[in-house]
Amino acid sequence: MSKTLLTVATLLLVLGTHTAHGAEEVVLGDPGQDGAPGAAPGEDGEPGGPGGEARASVSGTGEDSDFAGAEGGAGGAGGDGASDPSPGAPGGSGGVGGAGGAAEAVVQSSGGTGVSGADALGGAGGAGGAPGLGSPSGLGGDGGRGGDALVSATATVDDQQDFRLELYATGGRGGDASGGGRAGDGGTGSLGEVSVDSAGGGAVVAAFVTGGDGGNASGGSRAGDGASQTVVDAVEGSDPGTLLLQQTVTGGDGGDAVDGQAGAGGSATSTLDRSVETEDRLLVVVQSQGGEGGSRQGAGPGGAGGETLSVGSATNPGGPAWGIAESIGGAGGEGAGGAGGGAGGDASATATSRAQGAGDEAQARSQAEGGAGGDVLDGAGSPGTGARATATADARAEGGGPARSLAGGFGGFGGDGGRGAEAGAGSGADGGDGEATARATGGEGEVFSSATGEGGWVFEGEQGALGTPGDGTALAVSTGEAEVTALAFATGGRGVDSSGIGRARAEGLGASGSASAQAQARSENDADAEGGEVIVVATAPVVGGAQGAQAEGRAGVARDAFDPAEAAGLEAAVFGTARPLADDVDEALADAPEVAAAFEELFDVGLGFFSSAVADDAAAGTNLLLEGNTFFGIDLPELLAAGGTLFTVGLAEVELTGEVESLSLLVFVDQEVVIDLAFDDADEILAFFDDNVLELGATDSNAPSIELQIDVTLVEPGSSFASSFVVGAAPIPEPSTALLVALGLATLAARRP
Repeated sequence: MSKTLLTVATLLLVLGTHTAHGAEEVVLGDPGQDGAPGAAPGEDGEPGGPGGEARASVSGTGEDSDFAGAEGGAGGAGGDGASDPSPGAPGGSGGVGGAGGAAEAVVQSSGGTGVSGADALGGAGGAGGAPGLGSPSGLGGDGGRGGDALVSATATVDDQQDFRLELYATGGRGGDASGGGRAGDGGTGSLGEVSVDSAGGGAVVAAFVTGGDGGNASGGSRAGDGASQTVVDAVEGSDPGTLLLQQTVTGGDGGDAVDGQAGAGGSATSTLDRSVETEDRLLVVVQSQGGEGGSRQGAGPGGAGGETLSVGSATNPGGPAWGIAESIGGAGGEGAGGAGGGAGGDASATATSRAQGAGDEAQARSQAEGGAGGDVLDGAGSPGTGARATATADARAEGGGPARSLAGGFGGFGGDGGRGAEAGAGSGADGGDGEATARATGGEGEVFSSATGEGGWVFEGEQGALGTPGDGTALAVSTGEAEVTALAFATGGRGVDSSGIGRARAEGLGASGSASAQAQARSENDADAEGGEVIVVATAPVVGGAQGAQAEGRAGVARDAFDPAEAAGLEAAVFGTARPLADDVDEALADAPEVAAAFEELFDVGLGFFSSAVADDAAAGTNLLLEGNTFFGIDLPELLAAGGTLFTVGLAEVELTGEVESLSLLVFVDQEVVIDLAFDDADEILAFFDDNVLELGATDSNAPSIELQIDVTLVEPGSSFASSFVVGAAPIPEPSTALLVALGLATLAARRP
């Protein structure tokens, strides 16, 4: 979980620490006794003894740090079964491994400063005994379960000094098994009472709960599962200055298996809802990470990754409030020797903050990452599917202060089916969807929201089927009484032949500001597949009024075209599809015969749609500058093998209602301007954008690209402008030495009405 912890570390208050030690106790449990092996031929082994319990408890006073540590004893190994060489005589079974010992650590501090803490680790389960040989052979013994761990702590800080309380509860690892036994599951960690009452110097209360890993298995045995963990509202505290409450939960990893079932990763759920009045800041940090699925050799899938849920809520009646939630789904286990990969675990993170004091700031930040599907290292197994990620952040400055909200949802990558020497028989697995929603509500202060959703990528075996990339969806909403900003970024998962869909939507309601939505998608050129890329941006200004501004962008590669009718009600919308389907291009050009004729021999690079509108209920005299950008990149073997690429744009249809003040069109080829036109007459706009072919000249770039930018200023409620267009390309036999900018402009001048 290092990535998550480092992310949070940049956000949180760094408090001073003291090195002096106060009360301290560390207790280790005694190990369990190993079971005796079978003595006579064919005799079973004896079970291993349980590990001893360990309990440490301290009660300290003064200004030094207090610490309690406990580790349960390891369970004893089961005795091996005895073999029996006699014909028809069975071998003895192995003994069961002993359970790991439980551990408990308790700290009570009063008047202390610096850092106090408790650490409890459950003992490891003992390994099961090996089976004895015979006719038939015996069974291996089961591995012992890992020991449980419990920590609790209370602290009272009288002086106005920095104080930090850290707690760790970690379940023990399950014991291994072989020869048909079952490996032990991981033990659990848990929290008792956890609280700090501080006089005002700043306090941090951080608790970390981790499930034990499952034991490994061989010889047809079943691996142990990682322990699942759920912690609800276990951390609390008070401080009139700054208070940080952190609750981190991690599921145990599943055990690995050879010729048997792999262990599943443990799930992790962490929820914390706190309302505390602090003058400087209240921070609630909630984290969860799923355990990884165990790997598998032999037929069957790797273990599934653990699912995760983080829900954090911070309410401060008298000061700023920050809510932070992070969630990482467990990765699926790898497969080898004919095994497939395990599925990744879903991840969900929700952060809420409410600052209720006059003018106080609210911040909410959430991030969720779906677990990746397990790869196939060799053989013909199928890789695991990537998991879904959902992130939601909601910041509310109820006293009229500034509000800031950020959310990121990242779908898990599909497993790679093409990594081993025999790879290619396995297919590529689907990527997970990524979804993010950020909402910020404030008053006179700045209101900002940003949402990023990204679909999981997919990979492919050399001869296998393609997986489906995940979709990315983002929604950002900002509401305030002054300047507001809403930014949405959505990326469809990258694929080999096609992409996932990117859908971004931004909404702003306030006196000023902007709403901007960017969507993008990309596919790779791999073997016989054709690559492509599209990036669209739609931007609308916020100028007051009851409706506000709404902007939306959609992007995809080799996917169904987007329906222009779905842009209704939006101030700005840009939809783009790279390498569009032939039927969609034909439909778009049904009423544009000139463009259709020009595109009969061209490669279809992109299909785009731009629309802008002023709401019917907007204030009279409203003047809106609406912006749209569409970028297409191509990676087509037929074009790259030629001497260069000749781009053509077909302006298919146009609609214009109401009054337009101005419109500008910029076209770039490989980032060089080839068209720069401005219009201020509605009739000219209608004539130019209706069934018009623009031949742009040639480029010899090995990564050719084209970008169209349309800026339109509309006047009066109900005014609107919409245009659909296609982009085509053709190879040219000889490399061009430079962009034919002058030729492109001359052609436009000749064709412009």
